[in-house]
Amino acid sequence: MPDEAREKIIFCYNFPDQEKPWLFSAIDVLAYPSGFESFGISFLEAWAAKKPVIGCNRGATPWVIDAGQDGLLVEFQNEKMLAEALLLLLKNPAWAVSLGENGYQKVLHRYNWPAIGRQFREVYSRVLT
Repeated sequence: MPDEAREKIIFCYNFPDQEKPWLFSAIDVLAYPSGFESFGISFLEAWAAKKPVIGCNRGATPWVIDAGQDGLLVEFQNEKMLAEALLLLLKNPAWAVSLGENGYQKVLHRYNWPAIGRQFREVYSRVLT
């Protein structure tokens, strides 16, 4: 990788929660290639900023990301596939915007407190009857 490209990469660790909105608004794509996610709240946070996401096809992530609709899924520990997914989104900004917008709509409709409350009530109703 050329030095000028490396200089554009910024790693942020252990930042305060109040910086999240700024950080998510500053990114082009959220690539979170973890293989051990129990849910993946970071994907929802990126979608709230209308950003496309890339996650691994492992753990709970495939249940959160609808591949090709609101993000992309790659194989865990497949760096080549991850790089290709990043380049695909960066070279197709209209599609990336569309994925981010679809994720935003998903957050608005599926991950809000009334919807979550309904889901909990449905589960409790099934268990108690």
